[in-house]
Amino acid sequence: MAETRWFRMTAGEFIPLVTQWADKPINYVEIGVYNAGSASWMARKILTHPDSRGYGIDPFTATRKWDQAFWDGIYDRACEKLKPYDRFTILRGKSREVLRTWDKPIDLLYIDGSHWAENVLADFVLAWPHLKVGSGIIFDDYGAGLRKSIPHVPEAVTSIQKCYDGMVETWAEKWGRQASLKVTWKDRGIFEGG
Repeated sequence: MAETRWFRMTAGEFIPLVTQWADKPINYVEIGVYNAGSASWMARKILTHPDSRGYGIDPFTATRKWDQAFWDGIYDRACEKLKPYDRFTILRGKSREVLRTWDKPIDLLYIDGSHWAENVLADFVLAWPHLKVGSGIIFDDYGAGLRKSIPHVPEAVTSIQKCYDGMVETWAEKWGRQASLKVTWKDRGIFEGG
C-alpha cells in the first residue's frame, strides 16, 4: 500500500520514535488524519498487539480552501484505507470536543491537526490527563512551521515546554519536521511550587 506524500516526508523522523511501541498493548491517538497515511502505517506496523488500539480524530469539515465534498471524499478514502485494521477507529469530530469526553489512557499522541498555536496547545492540554509517565507526543510540521510566515507549531511546543517544565522532556535529540516530547512526571501537587 503506497504511503501518502505527506507521510513519506516525515517518516524518517516518525518511524524511529514509534517503533518502541510495536507489538505492545498501547492506545495511539492521532489528531488530524487527513487521508490516513500515518494512521494506516501505524495500524500495519505498530498496532500489531491484539490489545493495541488506534484512534484518529478529524472533523473532515469544509475550510476556506476546500469545500465539504472534498472533505467527504478524503474521509471516505481514509476509512477505506483503514478498513482492513479493526483496531483503528476514526472519530469524526473536532479534537476539542472528542478529547473533552475521552476516557482511555494515551500511550502515544500524534498532533497533526490545526497548526494554529492555540489549537495545538488545546489538543495537548486536553490530552494531558490521559497521558502517563513514559507517553510520547509527536508534533508534526514543527520544522515546516519555522519556515512559514506563521510558525505556530514551534510556538506551541515552546509554550508546552515552559508550562510543563519538569514533567516533559525532549524525546528525539534532533528536531526537524517534527518535534517530540516524552512525559517524565505527572501529578504536580496543587500547592507545589507556589
